[in-house]
Order: sequence, then C-alpha cells, then structure tokens
Amino acid sequence: MRKYLGFFLLEWRRVGEFRLDFLLYWVEPLFRTAIVLLFWKAVLEGGGTSVGGALGLPAFIGLILVSRVVALPLQNGERIAGAMEGPVLSGAMTAVLCRPVHPVWMNLTRIAVDYFRLGGFSLLLLAFGGLIAHALFGFTVLDLSAGHFVPFFASLLMGYLIHYFLYTALGLMSFWIGHVWSLLYIVTVLNMFLAGYLFPLEWVPWVDRLSRYLPFRYTSYSPAALLLGRESGGELARQGLMLLACMAVTLCIHRWALRRFEANGG
Repeated sequence: MRKYLGFFLLEWRRVGEFRLDFLLYWVEPLFRTAIVLLFWKAVLEGGGTSVGGALGLPAFIGLILVSRVVALPLQNGERIAGAMEGPVLSGAMTAVLCRPVHPVWMNLTRIAVDYFRLGGFSLLLLAFGGLIAHALFGFTVLDLSAGHFVPFFASLLMGYLIHYFLYTALGLMSFWIGHVWSLLYIVTVLNMFLAGYLFPLEWVPWVDRLSRYLPFRYTSYSPAALLLGRESGGELARQGLMLLACMAVTLCIHRWALRRFEANGG
C-alpha cells in the first residue's frame, strides 16, 4: 500500500507544476456547458415546456447539467487505455512486469490524481452551471437536499472506478488486437447516448432500461440522479454490483493477457 501511495504523491506533485494550464483547461468546459444549456433553451422555446415531459423542466435540465459536469473528469479514457496499450506496442511490457507492483493498481493511483483534482473543480463548475441555468430558464435547476450528498459522493467515487476499469480493460485488449483506438471510438459513441449527458435517460424509457445493464450509466448519470433525488439506494446497489463486475472482468483480462504474453515468449 505504501508503494501505491508513493506513486499517488509523485503524480500529484508532477501535475502541480502545470497549475496555470490546469486552470485554463476549465474555461472550455464552462463554455461547453453554457452552449448545451442554450441549445436546450432553444429547443424548449420552440417545442414548448412539454419537452420536459413527466420529468418536469427543472429535473430535465438538472439531470443534463449535473451529468455533463460529473462527466468532465472522465475525459481521460484515452490516457487510461494508453497506459496499458503503450508498453505492449513499444515492447516495454517486460520492464513493466519486472516492477514489484501490479500494473492495474499502479495506474489507478496515478489516474486517481486526475479524479481528485478534476472532480473538485467539476463541483465548482456545477455551481457556475447552476447560476447559468437559473439565468436562462428563470427557475432553480439544482434544488438540492442535504440528505442526497452522501449517496452522491459514494456514487461519484464508484463511477470514477467503473470508468477506470472499463478503459483499462479496453487498453488490455491491445495484447490481442494491437491498437485499440477503434474500440475507444465505439465506446465513446455508446457513452454519449448511455451516460445521460445528452438527454435524461428517463426521457426515453427503452434507453433507460438498456442503460441499467451497461456500465456507462453508472459513470455520470447515477451520481446526477442521486444528487437530484431521482434515484434511491437501489441505484447505488446496482452501481456497486457493476463496479464489482467491471473490476473482476478487468483483472481476468489482465491475467489472460499475461498468459498470452508469456506463451509468446515474453
């Protein structure tokens, strides 16, 4: 455990050297969030308030806003997959395996720095997004209850871990297919529709049902739904089961990948 903590602190100090670049990085997501809200404002004005359907407008806009902001720290999927793909393609996998640490857990300690730092800033961005939404729609979008914060943060943590194991598994596929960019593109498209930050999943019932059996929902939509009181403990339990499944699948793929590597003379 001490070794993994050392990796975490080393990565924290390294990324701290780029503070100005890190702050400027958040200008673009703020504008992007404002553009999405402006888009839905135009849709609602053109189609009437019934666009929100049974959700109601505050919940409709709130789910979109929170899902998008929660998903901002999850833009590092390529980096996660690349941490596994890179040594395979460069022939450096033997050196990686000689280290006295497990590659999956070592990379998690490094990626955790992104989750901590970007997650903290995303909560600040959520407050700005709430103000922008209030200015555009004239009502409070984020009507939050203190009792929702504990399940929200628990769901947020599990969502980050599901995201990590999902993209680590994709990166490990490089042992069989080489470059995994095509898989990343496919997963990105699926994520756009099933993670809930383009439209609330409840808005389309069959998409909502399908999303409960796939990991994408649990990375961003579940924390948003729990924060806004749209879901309860059952969603948190399903998310925990999905996390265990993703972790188990990733570790199994890693074991099979090592067997393949050793069988080929690695």
